[in-house]
Amino acid sequence: MIHRQTLVPDSSLQPFDTEVAVVKEEPQTALTLPKA
Repeated sequence: MIHRQTLVPDSSLQPFDTEVAVVKEEPQTALTLPKA
């Protein structure tokens, strides 16, 4: 879960917490995911 804190603040990732759970293995995917 360190990746999400390194990329952006928790406040921005709270709604994406579910997505980040999978992305934490592939940090590059976080940039590919659509920002709703």
